[in-house]
Amino acid sequence: MNLTERMTDRSRSILAMADREAWKRAAIAIEPSHLLLALAIEGKGVAANVLRIRGVNAERIAAELPTALPSVIEPDHPLPLADSMVRAIDIARDQCLKLGHNYIGTEHLILGVVAVIEQETPSLLCQLGLSADVILRETYSLLGHLS
Repeated sequence: MNLTERMTDRSRSILAMADREAWKRAAIAIEPSHLLLALAIEGKGVAANVLRIRGVNAERIAAELPTALPSVIEPDHPLPLADSMVRAIDIARDQCLKLGHNYIGTEHLILGVVAVIEQETPSLLCQLGLSADVILRETYSLLGHLS
């Protein structure tokens, strides 16, 4: 199955935004942190609302990532997904199925991204005052589900 097959248009757009953020930071692949930043930049959807409720915005996330280059040529091809990004999307797909949804929306992406970041770079979440459990509870609450 194609990783983006069940993604909503908004989720695909955010993945493209994560690609641009990765390019700006001279990354060799799209990492979960780039997707977390893109979710905050986009500013709409369940994921953006969860971040806003927790007091996290794009500026706070960007401050924790490698500095963006001031002038970047528009990329002519997308960067590959890091293995950690593939795992984040797999977790997002699992969450969408667990919730009985047939699409991968921002609510699923944030759950996958935060789960992987917590495993691989917990200092990022710590600096933002977040944890996978808190994001899970906030997301499920906004969706009207009990976790």
